[in-house]
Amino acid sequence: MAFNHSKANLKDHMISSGGDSIARVLLYDVTQMIVYGDRYDKKRCSRKDYHKMFANASRTLGVSGYVWAQIQRIVDEERGLLERKTTVFWGQTPLPATTKLELLFAKLGWG
Repeated sequence: MAFNHSKANLKDHMISSGGDSIARVLLYDVTQMIVYGDRYDKKRCSRKDYHKMFANASRTLGVSGYVWAQIQRIVDEERGLLERKTTVFWGQTPLPATTKLELLFAKLGWG
């Protein structure tokens, strides 16, 4: 018999599927959104503001401070890696990569 999604209970599902891990994954996603947000709007927050956002997300999802700190460290390391990759792959590029692709597509008649 197939699982009846229309009668699913989210709380039961969270408990049976390891709600702790789901909360950690959600906190990871939220932490990424917070950390990467300023890359898009160019408005960096103070460390204190970031700390408040992380703490609120952690508290809301019921994730301990130790786990929250580990997740934040992973996201910080990933951001550092992204910045290094950006420098290596696009640092000396005279045109943004998307512009080069657009030019190529135009030459091929795809754009």
